[in-house]
Amino acid sequence: MNKLFRRLAALLHRRALERQLAEDMAAHRDMMPPERRRNFGSTLLFQEQAADHWGWTRLDHFRQDLAYGLRQLRRSPGFTLTAIAVLSLGIGVNLAEVHLFEAALHRLQVRDPDSLCQFYRVTRQGVGRTFSLPEIDFYRRHNTALSAVITETNVGGVLHEGDSEGLQCSLVSPNFFAELGIAPAYGRLLDEQDGQSGARPVAVLSYKYFQNRFGGDPSILLKTIRLNGRPVQVVGVAPPRFVGLVSQVVPFWMSISQYAYLTGETRSPSAIADFATQRTYMIGRLAPGVSMPTAEAQFRLLTAQLRSIQPRYIGPSDWVKVHDAESPVFTDAAHVLAISAIVVLVLLVLLSACANLGNMLLARGLARRREMEIRLAVGAGRWRLIRQLMTENLLLALLASAAALLVGRMAGRLFVKITDLPPNFRIVTDWRIVLASAALGLIATLAFGLAPAFQMIRRGPDASRARKIMVSVQVAVSCVLLILSSYLTRAVRHAFDVSVTFDYSGMALVDPAFYLHQYTASEARQAAAEIAARLRQVPGVDGASIATIPPFRRSWIERVSSQQLYLNEVDPSYFPMLRLPLLAGRIFGPDEPDALVVAQSAARKLW
Repeated sequence: MNKLFRRLAALLHRRALERQLAEDMAAHRDMMPPERRRNFGSTLLFQEQAADHWGWTRLDHFRQDLAYGLRQLRRSPGFTLTAIAVLSLGIGVNLAEVHLFEAALHRLQVRDPDSLCQFYRVTRQGVGRTFSLPEIDFYRRHNTALSAVITETNVGGVLHEGDSEGLQCSLVSPNFFAELGIAPAYGRLLDEQDGQSGARPVAVLSYKYFQNRFGGDPSILLKTIRLNGRPVQVVGVAPPRFVGLVSQVVPFWMSISQYAYLTGETRSPSAIADFATQRTYMIGRLAPGVSMPTAEAQFRLLTAQLRSIQPRYIGPSDWVKVHDAESPVFTDAAHVLAISAIVVLVLLVLLSACANLGNMLLARGLARRREMEIRLAVGAGRWRLIRQLMTENLLLALLASAAALLVGRMAGRLFVKITDLPPNFRIVTDWRIVLASAALGLIATLAFGLAPAFQMIRRGPDASRARKIMVSVQVAVSCVLLILSSYLTRAVRHAFDVSVTFDYSGMALVDPAFYLHQYTASEARQAAAEIAARLRQVPGVDGASIATIPPFRRSWIERVSSQQLYLNEVDPSYFPMLRLPLLAGRIFGPDEPDALVVAQSAARKLW
């Protein structure tokens, strides 16, 4: 222990000890006879031997290597700036990917997001995230694994007075904002009183809609707006970064108890709960000390109980999966391959940068060959020189990593801007990003520095094997990058270039949203037929048709022999207007309500 304290004291008072040692050696030398002073020895050697006894030799050597490395980099500013630029670009591309992955996995700006969990319904047909209100109410009343259950569902086609297009409205449980710990930007948010029967319809605006539609004027608070022709009072504005828990960005939130009021439903409350709100997301907060596997086991038992009580809600093999609220529960194989390809692509960019920098170091080593030979001649060990060279490379990597933090953040923000991601997709540089930058810098140091360091301390004729290897690696990586980039470009082109068998050029879609204006089915068909007839008389319109599902969309699913079919009700002019050819048979007429035309994929699957 005394030895440790002595070493710590020597580290803290190093300069004082060095001065005292110099004074003592000067005093001893003065006391020696003049004829013996010549043989006193080297004072520098005595100081190094004393430093060895102090116990910080390795630290001194590292400090000396750092100081010498900084001087070497300062003497060659052109090389230093070029090396930092090349390496920061390679590391920055990887950090941009880390930024995007980190933002994708941590998009929820809520209180204690780690305790939130989302629920999935797993059936024979696949995995879904929506439930009906009776199911959610059963799970809420009978579970003990959750401290709270919140819900959110979207209603499309909501018309705000003065707007020409329908909007999305999010209907949430009354405890939605309070449980998530969201503070309002203006006014107040929804509370339990807003969910009571007979409560006044109120809405909370999103910050983006508040800015775009009302110019950010706080005087909109407590004023009445009209949604689908019905008065709704604005009571608050959500904070800028909060857009909800589902993927779609909504302009306002209302209580889920206002569904019938907003949509004009005239059916009974039980019918509304069964059919109109069966696409509701259920999110829970785990009780203290409860893990997700424990909650999932309890929900499996509750699902079995609900199946015996209400078999219409739960299929024979259905079960509920509990998962983290910030990450997907099931990942498609194509998504895994795409992510893997992107990871390989950005790592190859780093490898190419390292190979390029390695070539630069080898070329610089030719100019430092004489320096290395002199240091070897005066007794410096090979590992001592390798350590010195690797220290210089580490300094380059540290400077490049610091610059790469800025490059990665800017690249991530640029990607978010050009792809128009939702505002809750935040690019944040936290300790994980800094740690990733340091790790990438260390890996890059080993990748580009070891071979040049060993090459520079070789004695004898210059061996060009290392340079040949570096050049070969750089050429190979560049070729692979070009190939992968070409494939990625082709994949993006194919994603946007949809191959269809009908002519969709010049086609426009019109959604009258009859279901939001209390039209019956017969009234909606008659009104749609009148609109189509009037459109056909407009100059420049070649044709107009009616369809319950527009092209490129799917909505209504019918089960036929355990298979899922998307049924589309159209009028006879649908096929001629789209110039859609028939492979066999004929088009049905206006007086054939039970006639059916099937797609080739459905015919192959069923027959």
